[in-house]
Amino acid sequence: MTVHVPLPTSTSKSTLHKSLLALHVLVANSPDLASRADIHLVLSPFPRAFNTWRNLARLLARTVYILLLDVDFAICTDWRASVTALLRDGESDVGQRIRGGIAALVLPAFEYVKQAEGRNQQVFPRDKNVRAVLFPPPPADSIFDRPSQALLDLVHANRITPFHASFSAGHNSTDYRRFYTAKPGEVYKVTQYQAGYEPYVVVRKDAGGWCVSLPRQGSEPGGSRTCAAGVMNDSRDMAETRQRVCSRCTYRGCRFMC
Repeated sequence: MTVHVPLPTSTSKSTLHKSLLALHVLVANSPDLASRADIHLVLSPFPRAFNTWRNLARLLARTVYILLLDVDFAICTDWRASVTALLRDGESDVGQRIRGGIAALVLPAFEYVKQAEGRNQQVFPRDKNVRAVLFPPPPADSIFDRPSQALLDLVHANRITPFHASFSAGHNSTDYRRFYTAKPGEVYKVTQYQAGYEPYVVVRKDAGGWCVSLPRQGSEPGGSRTCAAGVMNDSRDMAETRQRVCSRCTYRGCRFMC
């Protein structure tokens, strides 16, 4: 997880202190976050360098595969076993392509039409068509053993829509109509790519980075930007990143960028 804090000026050091204190309080009061997440703190003058932050988290991930996901999304479906089986299947062309770092597995994203309905993760739909019957049953405190409605029922009732439907380029390439009719376990190709497509994916962490936007020569921070051409050099960037990661940490699983 990458957390960005604006680079402080001589007049905003108190704001930086407040931000760091708020982060400390968040982690101290979130045992799961403290025990399961690495937090990479980035201080920079660029407020929307999303791909840079994604690449930082990607390069420092401890696992071979990563899931790119915005922090305000909830995982509703217990798909870990299915994805693991796919990646281990030596006969699967899809699994081979993902293992080879030349393909990514897209997870369709949805949102509630009324924001108020999306506040309780425990009642989010966890099955596309019907309420899943799990065997063996999950632990009593598992979110996957709570009452919920089927996803398609909520879609047909116009209570849930594909994520960010107002910006069709963002997720339309996922082909939601195809997803609605796909059989359990079916994997289909994204065939109609369009600029602006930004799906949430499972991919090898060394499969190549997200394009990094850099300030144009002579521009001020936050001004005109251009996309760096070519694929990131992971070995070089990893070495540079490691040199800039402090060895000290204030709490478990936290690394600070200097």
